[in-house]
Amino acid sequence: TPAQPAPDTEPAAFLGEIAPRRAIAVAGRDRASFLQGLLTNDIVALTPGTGCYAAWLTAQGRMLTDLVVLESGDMILLDVPAAECAATFARLDQFLFSEDVQLADLSGSLLAVWIHGIDAGALLARLSDGCKGADSWPQHRNARVDLGGQSVVVARRDQLGVPGFCLYVGSEAGEALKTMLAEAGAATVDQAVL
Repeated sequence: TPAQPAPDTEPAAFLGEIAPRRAIAVAGRDRASFLQGLLTNDIVALTPGTGCYAAWLTAQGRMLTDLVVLESGDMILLDVPAAECAATFARLDQFLFSEDVQLADLSGSLLAVWIHGIDAGALLARLSDGCKGADSWPQHRNARVDLGGQSVVVARRDQLGVPGFCLYVGSEAGEALKTMLAEAGAATVDQAVL
């Protein structure tokens, strides 16, 4: 059983996803300019470790999907609603012509672990030097860090009016990461509580 916080303290970090999301990797030299022509935000302005919220619209302005764009320096990760992942991937592939861009649907290989709450950043900082100062990270700031021997991409993603982080990890390491966060004091809650 995961270790629980001391009885006289209330947990201030919570594990759980609000809605299922999936990731698409966009790599290659032309990745930013390719996405610039498709999405509503300024993708070419992103630098390694930054990101933004964006939307993909039809030519008539109808929303196809909203997404979060995270630039890591060697690839861009698109975080999309799970129900839109396959269609978004197919549309991206359809728009590829001669650009130096490689796409990968990471649905089966990358898991998103969410932690929310006023102590979420401090808890992550205790577990990884790469998360030092995470409390003051701006929205969509992201970094590849070591958490318990696993390579994890941590991104600031406030969704509930309190600090929040999405941790992207290989699917095989997801349960171990959740256990480590719970043992460090994060309470696992269901969607209704979130």
